[in-house]
Amino acid sequence: MTELIVDIHKDMWQTANDRTHWARKAKRTKAVRLLANMTARSQKLTVPTPCIAIAQIGYLAADKSRVDVDNAQPTLKAVIDGITDAGAWADDDSKSVGEISYRRGPRSPVKDHYRIHLKFIDQHVPF
Repeated sequence: MTELIVDIHKDMWQTANDRTHWARKAKRTKAVRLLANMTARSQKLTVPTPCIAIAQIGYLAADKSRVDVDNAQPTLKAVIDGITDAGAWADDDSKSVGEISYRRGPRSPVKDHYRIHLKFIDQHVPF
């Protein structure tokens, strides 16, 4: 199983519920995408495809509230695109990544950062 951990500063985090100006959203997306790209390249990440991606979201230590982990989708999308930019797989289309699931993980161990811990599971199951 292949894994990647990306720690994202709270100022770059986006949720599906954000109502942010398009320019600010674009700047955050670009920053997260670049961070994921650099992280994947530094680890020489290679993901076997087709695969299933499981994202475990570690929230801020101060955040004790209930959360809807699906709201992390905009940030996770930028991370997935950054992995594609790094060349870890040919593309992040539905043939390569058949499913992405979200789970709440333990609190992030890095102050003021969210943690996305991705696991990529080889999926050679015929349907």
